[in-house]
Amino acid sequence: MTYLTGIIGHPIAHSLSPTIHNQWYKEANLDYQYSAIDIPPEKLADFLQVAKTKYKGLSVTVPHKETCRQFLATETDAVTQIGACNTIIITPSGLSGHNTDWQGWLTAFINQTKIDFKITQPKILIFGAGGAAKAVLYALNQIKATNIYVTNRTTTKGETVAKNFGYTFLPTTKLTTQTWKILINTTSLGLTATDPSPIPTELITPNTIVYDLNYTPNQLKALTKQKGAHYINGEQMLLEQAKLQHLLFT
Repeated sequence: MTYLTGIIGHPIAHSLSPTIHNQWYKEANLDYQYSAIDIPPEKLADFLQVAKTKYKGLSVTVPHKETCRQFLATETDAVTQIGACNTIIITPSGLSGHNTDWQGWLTAFINQTKIDFKITQPKILIFGAGGAAKAVLYALNQIKATNIYVTNRTTTKGETVAKNFGYTFLPTTKLTTQTWKILINTTSLGLTATDPSPIPTELITPNTIVYDLNYTPNQLKALTKQKGAHYINGEQMLLEQAKLQHLLFT
């Protein structure tokens, strides 16, 4: 019997997840199959009902990370606090929600930046206030990072998210008043090469680390390189969170 797993999102064609998971299944000689499933928001409820009998587990991406929670029978504390679920395990008692984004991001972030938060507290600005931003903020909370700021185009949403995690909100008009060590893009701007950069040019200096949760080549990457700054994309985070999903699926 082949166990079915997959990733649900809209759009989903850009996802590297099927390649990653199917490779791991092959290496471990597991009779599992992982596919990309394009589910528009209005079809989510119907799909998850069918998934209960067909699938072993699902990865969840934009735009379903927050809306899928209403269909879960149980969820972990991380899902509750972040307000987003990126992994669903199908159990006899229903859908069980998990979040591997925060651990995956934190492992990748520490490995790639080599920052020891016990020694230093770099000034970090996070762009966005959605599920990915909340996973990053939750992770930073876990390691007791303190010098953290959030900015977002929708002020009320940004203020609420920052406050919920005990951090400071900055409106987009006030960003240039500070010097930033790390700029983190958690928005979907950058999913495609033609998207404008979510981070203003003037914030990037040669000493800046730009951490983009997207992993497709985009304007932000080009801009960062142009400024002589250090650019890190979301590929390592994707791999780290996928490892945790793989353990949950199998």
